[in-house]
Amino acid sequence: MVRFSFCIYFLLGILSCGKQKFPNYEPQQIVEWKEEEEGAYRTSFKALNPSLTGRIKGHAVLWKRSSQFYARVVLLKGPSNSRIQQYIHLGSRCPTLKDDLNGDHTIDFSEVLFHTGKILIPLDSVLNYQQRGSDWFPVSDDVGSYYYSQAANIKLLMEDLTADDEDLSDHVVKIVVGESLNIRNRTIILYGSTSDPLIPLACAEID
Repeated sequence: MVRFSFCIYFLLGILSCGKQKFPNYEPQQIVEWKEEEEGAYRTSFKALNPSLTGRIKGHAVLWKRSSQFYARVVLLKGPSNSRIQQYIHLGSRCPTLKDDLNGDHTIDFSEVLFHTGKILIPLDSVLNYQQRGSDWFPVSDDVGSYYYSQAANIKLLMEDLTADDEDLSDHVVKIVVGESLNIRNRTIILYGSTSDPLIPLACAEID
């Protein structure tokens, strides 16, 4: 009986230790976020165009541990069966209907760029590089939900973010060499529906 109890406690110890592991650069791998980890940020999304897209419900978690950067996005209520593009933008403030420049009662992509800044990190299948992995973004299910989890190597990520910008005319921006990632003062914006792939759905201010 003593030996049997020891085995049970030993197995439980292994299982509990396993929960502390982080993803190993595999898209859609489920990870468990620990709130006590340094450099961890959790933020909730708010709808940008509720009259068009309905109510949006979801949250994002970003954190840094050792040499790795992790991103998780959970959408619980959005457009169904839609490819959702998700980006970390340079600016720190979500746009509102007060930022509607053309008076059509809708926040569009150009108005997001004007008020919230260009795209810094696409949350796609390859976080290490801005221009790779953009052929894949999560697709919501029948009830408008999805789960996204991805990891990046901070060294590779920063090397790419501070590299020469080869296309100054696009909507993706670099940062200056020596500048920090400064995740706390960025925003995450979700885009996409079956009718318009660039309609801004929701925004979250990272703080």
